[in-house]
Amino acid sequence: VRSIGGFGFAFFLPLLGQERGLSILSWGIALSVYNLSGVVGSLILGYLADRRDPKPLVLGSLVLSTPFMLLALSTDGLLPLIMLSLGGAMVFATNSILVAMVQQCAPTNAGFVSSLPGGFSWGVAGLTMPLFGLMADISGVQGVMRIMALLPLVAAVVGIFLPQWVTPSRNVQNSGPEVTGG
Repeated sequence: VRSIGGFGFAFFLPLLGQERGLSILSWGIALSVYNLSGVVGSLILGYLADRRDPKPLVLGSLVLSTPFMLLALSTDGLLPLIMLSLGGAMVFATNSILVAMVQQCAPTNAGFVSSLPGGFSWGVAGLTMPLFGLMADISGVQGVMRIMALLPLVAAVVGIFLPQWVTPSRNVQNSGPEVTGG
């Protein structure tokens, strides 16, 4: 659900720029800001998740992404780029954390389970784009992007059921956090 919202938003961003009469350069910059901010967000949240329970970081990041993505659609001037950078950072910040979490849940199949929050979810997101494209043809690109901006909230509700993690003491011998019930 997070990938559908995050990647779908990026997918439709150039179409929104075209619909609004922006130059290819302008919406290219907007798309770059959104995606590059996601990389920065992933690095920052990954660093923080190594030092504390990642679950509230994941949930908080998903919840915070929605208002920034919605504001990016509703503002003018330089403000949309600022909102896109914050929204992109928040929605994509969970990438590395989710990979690490699934690896801890199934350490003997770490390679396989790593593909689930990455490749599998991205593939599912890609498969939904024709449906969202049809919706955009009917109701407009901005309306579909508003729906996509809300999808991280759905992912946060699902994320409530992620296991609680115990943050390890920081030493060389420790391989990572332990998963506990609940």
